[in-house]
Amino acid sequence: MKRAEKSALDEFVTEVSKGLGKVSDADEATRVVQKTIPRLLGDRAWLAAEHRNPSAREFTRSLIYRHPDLGFAVVATVWKPGQGTPVHDHGGVWGVEGVLEGTVRVIQYDVVETEHSDEEIRIRQGRRIEARPGDIERLVPPFGHHRMVNVSDTPATTIHVFGDYPLKPRIYEDKGDGTFGLEIQGEHWEEIEATREKRKAKPSPDQQPN
Repeated sequence: MKRAEKSALDEFVTEVSKGLGKVSDADEATRVVQKTIPRLLGDRAWLAAEHRNPSAREFTRSLIYRHPDLGFAVVATVWKPGQGTPVHDHGGVWGVEGVLEGTVRVIQYDVVETEHSDEEIRIRQGRRIEARPGDIERLVPPFGHHRMVNVSDTPATTIHVFGDYPLKPRIYEDKGDGTFGLEIQGEHWEEIEATREKRKAKPSPDQQPN
């Protein structure tokens, strides 16, 4: 790692570590990171080349750093044009996300109904943001439902700081009435696509053998 790369990340980690030691909740934690993350979004030089490579199959994530005691993590995500996430939250983990390069559309979702528990939550599309380099989003549980997609003509890179890692996001499906209901939870990102493919391939009840 080059000296400049190490310095930028080290300074960020040091400042965030000090700040998180003084906070009492997720809202305060995200504000600490929001204040500090611009140092990582202002210059691409600190992020090594191997963490900027996109994949033709899906967006790629690289764990850059995870604090051994506080647990917070810095993750870089690279998106080819058109690549994006399903509608999701972060499973109760706070986060701060910023754009390093490219333009990423962030679609936020608002909670409209909770039947009996978080497992039966329903959400509806809310604000849509065209996030560009330097733009930052805070995600504070129990809110923070969103979807991200690269709308650039070139690869985009986003930097994420999570309160814990790896994530077990909750994935939501379109109910066809303007709302989204919980589809998948309790799995890591790398397990999500396999689960979704299995569910797509599963026969509907009227196709089940007698």
